[in-house]
Amino acid sequence: SRPLPAPRPARPILVTGSGALAREIFQACRLRGLSVVAPGRSLDVRDADAVSLALEELAPWAVFNAAGVRDGRSAERDPAGTARLHTDAPSVLALECELRRIRLATLSSSLVLPSGGAHDETVPRAPRTVLGAAQAEGEQRILERYPGALVLRCGFVVGLGRTDDFLAAGLALLRDRGQWSVPAYASVIVAGLLAQAGLDLLEDGETGIWHLAHRRPLLELARTAARHAGLDVAGVVAETTCGARLVSIRGQILPSCGPALRALVRAGVEAPAPAS
Repeated sequence: SRPLPAPRPARPILVTGSGALAREIFQACRLRGLSVVAPGRSLDVRDADAVSLALEELAPWAVFNAAGVRDGRSAERDPAGTARLHTDAPSVLALECELRRIRLATLSSSLVLPSGGAHDETVPRAPRTVLGAAQAEGEQRILERYPGALVLRCGFVVGLGRTDDFLAAGLALLRDRGQWSVPAYASVIVAGLLAQAGLDLLEDGETGIWHLAHRRPLLELARTAARHAGLDVAGVVAETTCGARLVSIRGQILPSCGPALRALVRAGVEAPAPAS
């Protein structure tokens, strides 16, 4: 079952989640002139009754789910909570959105795939961590319950304006200690470009799994960012763990990340606001 065609302008997009990425998606909607509602923590996406009530009251044409744990270490400390956010909550959203034929996009990551090598959307799931296992199960449940949903798999998301942002923390480490270890071939995406690309796909009515990652691997981008920041590029070294590299058979829709990367460094990504 595919979502409805072009939405009526008056109906909003509902952005779920309370973190930096949800705020990035909210701002991207505003920049496009789209009506958008982002209830943050006031909407518990794990609660089917709360989700049902929100969808009835707001009548969104689409839901962009950005709720979830972004820190793998936090996920390891609370596997049950991680499962509720990445498995149960997306299942609730899928059921409620399918019932009302509301478009749904949700975020996943390269952690659902095997480590090492380049993987496209057809590669079987083989999660490597607690967070990856929860995301993999969430993906499966979403698409079983709502085949018309869109699952966006991403690599490392940078440019979130947080102290725990991978790029920000790495540049700070390089500046203070002279060395920054980076997974050699892992994928990366700039948060602002992720938000824009996700909205493009959502508005176009795309469904299924779609990989969103820049062509250049994380190690190369880290060295470029170090150069822009005036730091010693030789201090950016490859980790022995390679990470999973995302490639797409569905199309590369992301623009070059060069301008965005330069802008992040100029804006002081190496010294962002505290994480929330």
